[in-house]
Amino acid sequence: MVKKEYNGKVRVDSRLEALIPPLEKDQLSVLEESLISEGRAYSPLWLWGDLLVDGHHRYKMCKKHKLPYSVVQVYEDAETLEEVEYRMKRDAIGQRNLTPGQQSKFRAEMVAYRISQGSKKKAAVQAVAEEANVSTRQVYRDVERAELVEKVDESVKEVAEELPRAALKKLAELPKSAQKKAVKKAKGSTKQLAKEVEKPLTIDEKAGRVNSIVTQHRDKMVRAIDDYHELKPNKRERDRLVVVAQSIVLWGIK
Repeated sequence: MVKKEYNGKVRVDSRLEALIPPLEKDQLSVLEESLISEGRAYSPLWLWGDLLVDGHHRYKMCKKHKLPYSVVQVYEDAETLEEVEYRMKRDAIGQRNLTPGQQSKFRAEMVAYRISQGSKKKAAVQAVAEEANVSTRQVYRDVERAELVEKVDESVKEVAEELPRAALKKLAELPKSAQKKAVKKAKGSTKQLAKEVEKPLTIDEKAGRVNSIVTQHRDKMVRAIDDYHELKPNKRERDRLVVVAQSIVLWGIK
């Protein structure tokens, strides 16, 4: 997305809005009453060009009640939307208004952004640690957490992000069906979910874990065989090896 000059009309982007911590119902009520009492938005909206960066709740309420607001330009030297996202995450962490899980997620995403821009992992981690005022060890743990979160089912990621590291690791090791079952039993409670994943696995869950591991390694073997076949073509031998790889099972699990 390119930067557009502000012409009096504010543009809202869902990606940036998703980075703003949501307010509770009572917090929204207090904010709304305050804006109505003041007769305007007492703090300016932050814009990058015409794009809203901060003040989404105030902007919606000002539109709802037809209240005036002022704007201020931020991140003016940023050239891309991705760079704006990076700075929003950096500033949000600095304000400490996020949960520990959200802070960890943002730091890991900041490392990923720096790597995508050409930085080596070590340099990216060091830079993010300095900006977030935490240790490099903490940022490496954040990156590890993000990798674990990627292993859980999409439907349980939100609650998984707030789990302690040990519980998250155990959740990620479960088959996705067992992950969903554990989250459903926990009813949205991270503490209860941590307890659920600490429970001994059933025979079916253990079998599912083994099956998942075996399948992953079978797939890796087949890809390796295909890669080798491209270098040294031999279709008959390639097909024979693929059959051997795909026939690998443990304890009759298929």
